[in-house]
Amino acid sequence: MSSFEHLADMVSAGDAQLIGVYGIPRSISTALGRSLNECQETSIYVNEPFNRHNRSLDVAALSILGAIEKVKPDGPITVITKNMATYIDDCVFRDIESISKANVWTIRDPEVQMTSLMTRIANDLSVETGADLITQDELEPYLDAVAAFLADSTLSADFSRTGWVALQRLYSQQGDSIPSTVINGTTLTTNPEATLRRLCGIIGVGFSSRMVNSWGDEYTNINVGSSRFTTEDNAWTKDVARADGFHQTHRSPLPLGLLPESVRSHILNVAMPVYDKMRLTAL
Repeated sequence: MSSFEHLADMVSAGDAQLIGVYGIPRSISTALGRSLNECQETSIYVNEPFNRHNRSLDVAALSILGAIEKVKPDGPITVITKNMATYIDDCVFRDIESISKANVWTIRDPEVQMTSLMTRIANDLSVETGADLITQDELEPYLDAVAAFLADSTLSADFSRTGWVALQRLYSQQGDSIPSTVINGTTLTTNPEATLRRLCGIIGVGFSSRMVNSWGDEYTNINVGSSRFTTEDNAWTKDVARADGFHQTHRSPLPLGLLPESVRSHILNVAMPVYDKMRLTAL
């Protein structure tokens, strides 16, 4: 029996229920996963079993099973998984969705999201993966290199790393047999309790006040990559890994006129149309 078949059997027997969170980078998706892990039910959060190092359904299922085994639940367990849409193939998504209880999609204003993403990539390219030395205010000299990386590199062909094309692809092919909800990262951080209460009602988990500002449960981060930094020190993950809840922050995007033309075009012609469509149904 394959690992995915084992996981599917657990779901069929009522021993586990899966909630899939699918997002773009820098969309508050990891924070949402941590928050849902504080629901009333016995739960675990598995971060990115699909990632740039793994697109295999069976490998991802094995990671999820391993996280369940660590908990050794004595009853049903709710499994929250979060993945970047970029690393999920169509057939894999259909298989995962077939055993899931709900889909949750995370979006964020593309101008804000891209500024955050480019800051992280500038550090990865010019310092080292996971570094946090170059700030947004210092980003301008690195913009051309980041744009070239996003447009044509081994890790991002035609801006695939931004996630918008993949997110639209998966979102448009989902079925209608399970609940599907869009979460705008900005709305979530601005009004977390109301957003989470509505979300919990839709996906069928029990809301707890811990979901807002009392995060304590550990989570399993599968996407450790090749960085020397731990999850708590890696700039991609450290803020949410160290957080105990949602804290409203304000990030001003870089002016569009400052960005390389290829980045402006991607934001305006690719990312923004997807965002505008999905935010119409967001909580």
